[in-house]
Amino acid sequence: MKRKISRAGKGLLYVLIGSSLCWPAPFIANAAEDAAKTAATTDQAADEAKVSETAPSDVQQYTLPPTEVTAKRDSQQSKDLPPAYAGGQVARGSRLGVLGNKDFLDTPFNITSYTDKLIENQQSHTLAGVLDNDPSVRFNSLSSYYDTWTIRGFTLSVGDIGFNGLYGILPTSSIGTEFVERVEVLKGPSALINGMQPSGSIGGSINLIPKRAGEEPLTRLNISYTGDSQLGGHIDIGRRFGENNRFGVRFNGAYRQGDTRFDGESQKVSLAVLGFDVRGHRFRASADLGYLESDFNAPTAEMYLASGLSVPRLPKSTFNFNPPWTYTNSKNTFGVIHGEFDLNPDWLVFASAGARKNTWDYVLGSATLTNAQGDFTESVTNYPLKYLAHTAELGIRGRFTSGLLRHQIVLSGTRLNIDRYQLSKPVTTFSSNLYNPVWGAQPGITDLGNLPLGSVTTLSGVALADTLSTADDRWQLTLGIRKQQVKVDRFDSTGAKTASYDKSATTPSVGLVIKARPNLSFYGNYIEGLQQGATAPAAAANAGEIFAPFKSKQYEAGLKWDAGTFATTLSAFQITQPSGLINPATLVYSVDGQQRNRGLELNVFGEPRKGTRLLGGVMLLDGKLVKTANGTYDGNTPVGVPRWTATLGAEWDTPFQPGLTLTARAVYNGSQYLDNGNTVQVAPWTRWDVGARYTFRQGGTPVTVRAMVTNVFNKRHWVGTTYGALTMGAPRTLLLSATMEL
Repeated sequence: MKRKISRAGKGLLYVLIGSSLCWPAPFIANAAEDAAKTAATTDQAADEAKVSETAPSDVQQYTLPPTEVTAKRDSQQSKDLPPAYAGGQVARGSRLGVLGNKDFLDTPFNITSYTDKLIENQQSHTLAGVLDNDPSVRFNSLSSYYDTWTIRGFTLSVGDIGFNGLYGILPTSSIGTEFVERVEVLKGPSALINGMQPSGSIGGSINLIPKRAGEEPLTRLNISYTGDSQLGGHIDIGRRFGENNRFGVRFNGAYRQGDTRFDGESQKVSLAVLGFDVRGHRFRASADLGYLESDFNAPTAEMYLASGLSVPRLPKSTFNFNPPWTYTNSKNTFGVIHGEFDLNPDWLVFASAGARKNTWDYVLGSATLTNAQGDFTESVTNYPLKYLAHTAELGIRGRFTSGLLRHQIVLSGTRLNIDRYQLSKPVTTFSSNLYNPVWGAQPGITDLGNLPLGSVTTLSGVALADTLSTADDRWQLTLGIRKQQVKVDRFDSTGAKTASYDKSATTPSVGLVIKARPNLSFYGNYIEGLQQGATAPAAAANAGEIFAPFKSKQYEAGLKWDAGTFATTLSAFQITQPSGLINPATLVYSVDGQQRNRGLELNVFGEPRKGTRLLGGVMLLDGKLVKTANGTYDGNTPVGVPRWTATLGAEWDTPFQPGLTLTARAVYNGSQYLDNGNTVQVAPWTRWDVGARYTFRQGGTPVTVRAMVTNVFNKRHWVGTTYGALTMGAPRTLLLSATMEL
């Protein structure tokens, strides 16, 4: 039978789309629902009256008590997160962008979703601590104030982290985790899933899911200490109210201040995030408003090597390249609203909109080693920034049956606009030594005033995807395509436009899942990632030629096995990333360069034995520069790409003391090269972390006390980066916390 949208439903739909989900939308929707319920109740009463009038007088009538029937909506209506897997450290599935919620056995990609329980138990105040659990992800940052990682050997910028599926919303510095329910890590390119990432990351993507109020009231207080002397507090409050707990509010506030383990570094972080949600019969909406302020004194920095030098011997474990008078100050305000409306049981429309304002003032240095005795020069720059970002998404998702096949189809359009304001001014240059640092007097630092517009980036696109499956879901084929437009304008300090880029690309994607058994899936995919294309340089014969967005391509195949309380994923992949180069014979610039990363991944998670939990895995990575200018570096290993990485964490609930859990984790990183010629190599390193937590009741109040020591053996080590720079591995650090459920 053909279903029709009611007149009221059409009106509500037009209001919802036309208003871009402005604040009145949830209340309009609920008013419409209430009116519909009232009308239904009136009609039902009238029908009951008619039945009563026509009923025979000798028939005994009974009045039954009211019965409430509830049913859980499936992933078609995406208000519900996939549940946690056994052990509670990761979830059974993830929100896979335009494809919606997917169980990990039904996902044709390698993706892991870390839970808030893991975040809390590991005392991970930033994303860096959470991502240490993933063997395919490695910290790649040049400084403690700005986070970057690598996934499958390719750089991922903090500016490319999504928030509930949207890019451009989160702060572009270090991100706190107090407001985060899930941290989803997708390995491999993801142009179809969420569109092109703002900075063009192609090795993978990270998406943060915000906390929502649960069914039970929550008031949780956490007090923490991090060495050397950093104290912090976190309050988490959640409430639901209204009919059937339809409305929800979740507030997370955090404050941390004090010295870190690196010389001279101190941090002050203030965070407040307020989340709202409305759960109606056919309409669901949410809103998140956040503020994050970070002040770092003497944040850690990187060191490059002058030509011909080898990696120097290590200084003391707490050494910091930045002098004590350097700093970064960042203020971030962000907000997102999202809504879904069910047109009928099989089709829904969804829309989101968000914005961010970020001001960033920093005075930081960058060091260069000049000789084998440890002397280095450091240039300090005053570099204030401001970002204004706006983003939106609108789409429709539905399902239908065609013959023997079922279809889950989605059509989505996205748009992201980022305005960047900037200035820079050299402050000073000085000389010092790794083993006997001398910083000198603090120079005068002046306010650079109003910031001129430096660039405007607009990313817009349309995606269409269809997942075809058999009735028993044993075969699932996902076909998708995205049309992506990339527009970038750059300006000098006077406001004059210096460069313009406006090109598009079309990226297809294919994913296949074959369930040999209900708990065993084989999967494969082809998917692409996008980066802004290049412009031929002045030295090229075709100077000024503008190239379409670069397409990185991934082929992947693997299997997933679920043993009930323990699961594993095994995958093999190849990612090729193009680059531009000048032909030395013709001087023509072309997109003929290529880096190729091939690898094997093994991931494990769950609770193989009651009270014993495992999380981690290993990655074997074969990175190669396949095509370089004049073939100079063909066959070499790319900068910062290790051959082996591994992480394995374990938790054990002790039988001799109920409530006591012991934890341990090992993180291994293979050797890395700092140059394309593969002449400068960073040694491999292993870090050991240990910890314990104890849960008990104090006067009826649940209390959990946690202790963790990272790098327990205080092993000094250099960390290589894909930028060709060295950073210091973090020294031994003690983390303590106490959590109370009030």
